[in-house]
Amino acid sequence: MIGTIQLILLSTPLVVARAMSVDTTAGTGGFAECRAFAFEMIALPTYEGARGYQPMPAVGAEMDAVLADEFRDGNVPAQMAPLTLAKAAFAALPSTVSSYFYRGDSACHEKDVFWTNSLKAHFLVRLAGLNRSMKWVAFHHGYTTTDIKVRAYNQLDRWSLPKANRVLTSSGAFVGELVRMNVQANRIHVQHMPIRPFAGVSEKEKRELRKRIGCNDQTRILLSVGRLSYEKGHTDLVRSFPKIRDLVGGLQLQLLIVGEGPERPRIEKLCRSLDLSSVVTLVGQQHPIEPYYAIADLFLLPSLSEGCPNVVLEAMAAGVPVVATAVGGLPEIATNRRDAILVEKHDEAALASAAAELLKNRELRDRVVSCAHEIVSRKIPESFFRSITCVFSQVCADDH
Repeated sequence: MIGTIQLILLSTPLVVARAMSVDTTAGTGGFAECRAFAFEMIALPTYEGARGYQPMPAVGAEMDAVLADEFRDGNVPAQMAPLTLAKAAFAALPSTVSSYFYRGDSACHEKDVFWTNSLKAHFLVRLAGLNRSMKWVAFHHGYTTTDIKVRAYNQLDRWSLPKANRVLTSSGAFVGELVRMNVQANRIHVQHMPIRPFAGVSEKEKRELRKRIGCNDQTRILLSVGRLSYEKGHTDLVRSFPKIRDLVGGLQLQLLIVGEGPERPRIEKLCRSLDLSSVVTLVGQQHPIEPYYAIADLFLLPSLSEGCPNVVLEAMAAGVPVVATAVGGLPEIATNRRDAILVEKHDEAALASAAAELLKNRELRDRVVSCAHEIVSRKIPESFFRSITCVFSQVCADDH
């Protein structure tokens, strides 16, 4: 057996999760799997429909008997079917794991590594000086907006992140930004986010959704998912939509935009001015999102800036061909005309041309979907956790 890494996972605003450490046999090449983040991810579908909680496991186990599992935010009662959640978490462990145990407490004693996942948590660790007594891994998810609040957040990270032992970032596009914040380049690790396999959607669900949004079986659905904010480029997409309709001739098209945000009034006004209100539908925030991917014929991401957008991976996992702007980490995810079609931002003509080509060319569409599936297969959660664990192990092996 090898030693386990004791991990504290910090998120907004304070410590929210702590947890699972897994021993494996030496035959796995010295792999110690830390499952704290998995616990948070698995809690979400386990308590489907619950909102506004973060799990903070205070778990003890001996001989596979779960003793306690608490949720600390005032919304979800403690002792809420902990065994169900534990079984779901154990089931997600990779096949290389030969044994496992829970060990944790709410006082967060005797741990080796802090893992922070938000700028507020980064700030709290630095402010409290916790990085002086323990190793610290910070996950920088990047900023894609440029408003005053985000610029202020950026300044907080400029003060906090240079003190972390490692800084993970979701896209190579953010590395330069981190170096400008005085984070040492050799402490930066690019880590793309994982994607789960697409959950199947029944034909009945698809028929009901089409009926609800007023689309018949012949209507081709163009889908865009994301926060309705300026940097997501939805106005470019709406302006390109008449061009797409012209290019595909007689095909009946409907554009669905999933998400909420401050740009909604502007997008709706633009739709009215272009007489598109009947063929462009803003459906708001949707959960579950899978039925929308399931009825989509094409996914469009017209962003002006991005990190490593999970919505692109979600579309690929659902077998939906993607047209996206070549910004941020998107060229790291996909190769143009192999896994997706990438166009320049603000190029409405290129966006329309790419969309029309995929809608009309079945052979190209099938090839793009097949290649994209290979990308998804490499970004499974198990691969993500293996990579993260290697970072933790390196940090623990470093001299203080």
